[in-house]
Amino acid sequence: MDNHTVVSFENFLLLKESKTLGKMDLGIIGPLANWSMKLQAYPAPNNGMIGYAIDEEENLELSYLDKKLKIPGKCCDVKKTPNFASIEIKPYTSWFSKEENREMLENFIEDYLNDRTHQKVDEVSSAKSDIQIILDSIGVNGNVTNCRKISDCFYEADLDNGLQVEIKKSNENDLFKNLKIYKDSNSKFADVKLKRSGVGQYIEFRCPGGSYSETGDSISSLFKMPTTKYLMGVCLGSIEKDKEADLLSHLQKLIKYHSKEKTNVNKYEMEKEEIQRLKDMLSHTLKTSDLEEMIRGISPEK
Repeated sequence: MDNHTVVSFENFLLLKESKTLGKMDLGIIGPLANWSMKLQAYPAPNNGMIGYAIDEEENLELSYLDKKLKIPGKCCDVKKTPNFASIEIKPYTSWFSKEENREMLENFIEDYLNDRTHQKVDEVSSAKSDIQIILDSIGVNGNVTNCRKISDCFYEADLDNGLQVEIKKSNENDLFKNLKIYKDSNSKFADVKLKRSGVGQYIEFRCPGGSYSETGDSISSLFKMPTTKYLMGVCLGSIEKDKEADLLSHLQKLIKYHSKEKTNVNKYEMEKEEIQRLKDMLSHTLKTSDLEEMIRGISPEK
C-alpha cells in the first residue's frame, strides 16, 4: 500500500463540474478560475497515484496505469520533494491555449479521478464489512450505517445506536491494526481501544472511575473474559446484569482460592491486587457496602 501521504485539498474543484465525482484528497487542485491547475505526482513506483517523469528535453510526462500525457516543461512549474513533486500547470501558454491539449489534460485527469473513485468505494465497502465483523465478534450491538475513508488504511464509521468507530489497518487486506469506539459524537476520547500487539490482542477501557486494560491470545479469548464483557458494557452505557453477575462470581472464586499464607509472596501480592482491581470495577454498578456484603463470609481454601 502507498506509504506517501497525499496532501489534503479542502477546495477541490471538479473538471467540467462532473456530478459523478465528489471532493477527494487525491492530489489535485483545479482547474481554478484562471484555468491553472496543481497536481501532486510521484516518481515510479507511484503506487496508484499520478506518476511523473522529466525527459532529456525537460518535458514533463504524466502517467497513470497505461495512460500518458506529455506537457512541455515551460508550461509547468515543478517543485520536487524527496517523495513527490508539486506540479503547477500554467494556463497562459501556447500549448494550453489549444483546445485539443486542454481536452487531453481534462480526459487524463477525469479518467484518473473516476478510477480512483471506484477504488475508494470498494475500499470503504470492505472496511465497513470488516468493522461489522469485529463489532459482532466483540459483542457490540449495532449496525454500521455509514463508513468513510479518512486516509490510507484509516476509516471512520457510524452505528445505528449512536456509537462511532475508528479503524486503522496495516494494509488494505488487514482486518485491523487498532480500533477505537466512542460512545457518541461528543466523546473527545475513545471509550474503548482494541489493538493487535506482538503478544496478541490488547484492549483498554476508559471508564468513569478509571482506566483498565486486558490482553488475550485472540479476540474470542479476550471477549470470553468476564472483566472484558463487563467493562465493555460500563464504557458504552449498556451494562447487563448477567455480565455483572459473571464478574462478581469471578471475584468470589478468586477470594475463595486466594491463599492467606505468604509462602509465595509474588503470587499472593498479584492475587491481592487483582481482587482489589475487580472490586474497583464492580463499584461502577454496585455500592461498596452491597459488594462487601456479597463477598463477606467467603473463606479461602486451605
